[in-house]
Amino acid sequence: MDRIARQPDGSYRWSCRVDPAAQRRDAETAGLILLIILVLVLAAGAVIAALTRSWDALWIPALVIAVVSAMSAPLLYLYGTAKEPREQYELTEHYVKSGYGRSAVYSVFSKVKTVAAASDHIVLFGKNKSHRIQVPKEDMEFVRDFILERVREESGRRPSGPERPGC
Repeated sequence: MDRIARQPDGSYRWSCRVDPAAQRRDAETAGLILLIILVLVLAAGAVIAALTRSWDALWIPALVIAVVSAMSAPLLYLYGTAKEPREQYELTEHYVKSGYGRSAVYSVFSKVKTVAAASDHIVLFGKNKSHRIQVPKEDMEFVRDFILERVREESGRRPSGPERPGC
């Protein structure tokens, strides 16, 4: 894991190795969601084919399923089996960001409801989502205190949630 570096704009940036178990879990969840969607597409095609009594129309959802599966299966496999997955993080006065470009995930401190910290990561819980932030052990205290202070300032309350050793 790389140490945190202060940037000229006042933000902090670092890159960490992502927990491989969490990476695998994410890939499995994405695969399950994809499978459910494909089954629903096939079921809808079967219902339409039955209602129109035209079983020839069933090949269209089957073709969609084949194309989507052929495109997504290799990507999910590569994502779930990455050897050294890394994530880049940015910490500012108002938010923490992980990822790059369009796939970046932001947690704005004013919207954080709960903060949970473990020895190597922090989880920020909002109303509808959670955001896991990997932190180098040497910088954990600084990042945790920085986030807790900003969450208190932005929301006007103390975030709930105990420190948990194995989050």
